[in-house]
Amino acid sequence: MCLSKSIHSFYILCCVLLITSCQSEVDSSRDKSNLTTPAIQKVDDAHKVTDFYKHECVSFDLKLIFGGKEAFNGTVYTMTNSSAIRLDYKNGKKLLLNNDEIYTYADPIPTRKVSDRFALFTWQYFFMAPYKLADSGTNWEELAAISINNNKHQSQLLTFDQGIGDGPNDYYVIHPDPATHLISHMGYIVTAGSNDLEAAEANAHAISYKDYKNIEGIPISHRWIFSDYTKGLGLGKQIGEATVSNIKLEVAGNKFDPKSDLLYLKYD
Repeated sequence: MCLSKSIHSFYILCCVLLITSCQSEVDSSRDKSNLTTPAIQKVDDAHKVTDFYKHECVSFDLKLIFGGKEAFNGTVYTMTNSSAIRLDYKNGKKLLLNNDEIYTYADPIPTRKVSDRFALFTWQYFFMAPYKLADSGTNWEELAAISINNNKHQSQLLTFDQGIGDGPNDYYVIHPDPATHLISHMGYIVTAGSNDLEAAEANAHAISYKDYKNIEGIPISHRWIFSDYTKGLGLGKQIGEATVSNIKLEVAGNKFDPKSDLLYLKYD
């Protein structure tokens, strides 16, 4: 598969997966009893998830490259409970999700609702994934360990209850670092639309979390690598990368209030 096709497939998969699953996870509750394997409990503890949720809001700068082209460059703001998300692009465009309503700024003809929803949910979800392991409706199962970059990694399968997401066979596979228990790699498939498990697994992808640094005592990845992925085998060809910087844990204030800027327009 050529690189351009890989990138196109990646965007389609993310769009379907993250729009459908994240919609059901907004305002999701956290239940430690969902951490059903000892390894996932260690991952949750390593990421200092309890401390993370003591903060109301998190923001970060994100620069994302796919196929040598810039896919996103700007600042992401999100409530830690995912109830509101805001993107401020370097070119002046802004997107806001609040109470499942989407608003746009500096984009007078809002004709890209699907791609804008994709952007709102996708980048926020990849950042938040390590802190959502105990969301309501999550189910965990330990799989056989695999070798990634000559290191043995445990494999923890995440599936969801019916009604969470749009495909009953969708899953993630979490591979924690064997020494730190921080998430190193996260593979995923999407069956939404066809529920064809074989086809979905043939187009699986993974995000690798790199360069963890402590922000107020909480380890947060500052570099992401996107790759093709095969369950039971691991990573394939790299298809993208991102840098994360200027991370702030803060109060929300009026960051997510569409009335705070009169130029915000609501999508119909």
